[in-house]
Amino acid sequence: MSVANHVIGEQITLVDGHVCSGASIPASAVYAEYGVLMMAPASVNSKLTDAAFANGWPTIMRLYARDDNQGKMVGAWMADRYKGKTIAFVHDKSTYGKGLADQIKSNLNAAGVHEILYEGINPGEKDYSAIVGKLKAAGVEVLYYGGYPTEGGLILRQAADQGVKFQMVTTSGFVTPEFWAIAGTAGEGTLFPFVRDPVGLETAKHVVNELRAAGLAPGGFTLFSYATVQALAEGVRRAGTTDGLAVAHALRTGGPVATVFGPVAFDAKGDAEGMTYEMNVWRDGRYGTLR
Repeated sequence: MSVANHVIGEQITLVDGHVCSGASIPASAVYAEYGVLMMAPASVNSKLTDAAFANGWPTIMRLYARDDNQGKMVGAWMADRYKGKTIAFVHDKSTYGKGLADQIKSNLNAAGVHEILYEGINPGEKDYSAIVGKLKAAGVEVLYYGGYPTEGGLILRQAADQGVKFQMVTTSGFVTPEFWAIAGTAGEGTLFPFVRDPVGLETAKHVVNELRAAGLAPGGFTLFSYATVQALAEGVRRAGTTDGLAVAHALRTGGPVATVFGPVAFDAKGDAEGMTYEMNVWRDGRYGTLR
């Protein structure tokens, strides 16, 4: 909220961000009050745009997928793949991590598959041996971890140090190289959902080549943020102004916007349409689509 108030003070009217749901949701109330258009390129929590819609805040939008879509997809996928396995849920108590864990748990349970353990951890700690011990004692074969790569990587590394093995399924936030830097080879085989990677799309080719030529990696959330700027710029062109309310109206009513993902349109809640997930896997320090 302090960042959002700083943005307001600088008389900025268009925002690419914030990254995490825990920042985007409280910041959205500040932006909405002042008519600033915030388009989030990575925040998944459905409450972001649900609350904006309910409150009549047209300037809160998202160019990424929602956690309820992720919950449905991963919950059903886990129920099919791991039926009969001993499953546990661990989350970091954050809006993002717990929100996803709850969504996936709900969908898993609805499919008739139930967990043996549901626990929260405190993010920012260095020692997660206590939760590793609980997973070991419960004979957990599959762990869904709701949270960020730092803690998830530490849990896997400390489990490996204790000789504890389980399959980790986790969040879309694990797309970052930070995860492998922390987990190392203990991260091998870790599974996570991510929206279809646009790197190989013809609509992204020029941008990907320019980024690589500049020594920048186009993976992770980079192209989502790029597409957000493309959408904001097109909204300004259509509206003929940088006024947040006018730009939001132009984007919501003016049809699809050309982006690195191809044409993107926004629904009544301000969410980008057509954003679907696919499962990815970490192998040898890189992630790719699970085949």
